[in-house]
Amino acid sequence: MLRNPFYKGEGAWRRRYEAKNSRGNKSKYNSPPDAVVRYEDYQVPAIVPPELWERCARLRRMNTKLAPRNSRRFYLLRGLVRCGLCGRTYTGVSQQGRWFYYQCKSHYTVGRPNCGNRRVRAAELERLVWAEIERFALEPGKVLRKIQRARAPGAPPEASAHRLEQRLAAKQRERARVITWAREGRITEGELDAQLAQLRAEVAALESERARSEGAARAASEVRSRLADAEAFFKELAGRIGELTDEQRARIVRQLVPRVLLKPRADGRVSAVATYLFAPPSITATAPLRASP
Repeated sequence: MLRNPFYKGEGAWRRRYEAKNSRGNKSKYNSPPDAVVRYEDYQVPAIVPPELWERCARLRRMNTKLAPRNSRRFYLLRGLVRCGLCGRTYTGVSQQGRWFYYQCKSHYTVGRPNCGNRRVRAAELERLVWAEIERFALEPGKVLRKIQRARAPGAPPEASAHRLEQRLAAKQRERARVITWAREGRITEGELDAQLAQLRAEVAALESERARSEGAARAASEVRSRLADAEAFFKELAGRIGELTDEQRARIVRQLVPRVLLKPRADGRVSAVATYLFAPPSITATAPLRASP
């Protein structure tokens, strides 16, 4: 049900295709998005609301991506590490059950070339990412200052909105006067059309400015809310950061770190670029890692 869009009322064709797998047997695979044919003029009764179907499908994909399966080690960054060369996911692998790494999937994907990006020690990469989270939690000033700088500059939104409403009301009065002049014969129809066209342009500009002002007011309100949320989050995290289990640390990492990108360097090392998403701003930290063959 979570894979078939039919249940949300959307007809589709060629969602799956059949091909031989690595063992020579036939298997079914999901088609790429550009190969799926959607029926625009054919709708089926939805069994579940489309929004609920989409949320459940996203949750299922995330659970599949982060499932530990038969892993012998807990990988803190499971599903978050991407290759900077080919864009594939880095997965956790072990060597003789003693050494653990993150390695690009191109190294063992059948039928696709190896991109050549090297693997990195799992413990070293995880230590780098988690150390930044600890630093942000214990010294949150950098993040909080960035949230404060995101506040929309300029005049107070309330005063700006009041002035815009006054100017729009004045334009409406001006329009009424022009129409009155035309009815009294004081201006010609051509002059009336020209005046009304000019007023429409001025009103449109004011309405556009009002929309920007309302957006700035919403942004300022969101910044205030996010600042309070960030302060509460860091305070709570700092108080129990040394007591977290692996699963709790993983949940925090998934909440704050949307991706970790690994790129090769000229000196043979791998550059780890981790993005930390704290509500409105994102902060990127880059550090070199020793690569393994």
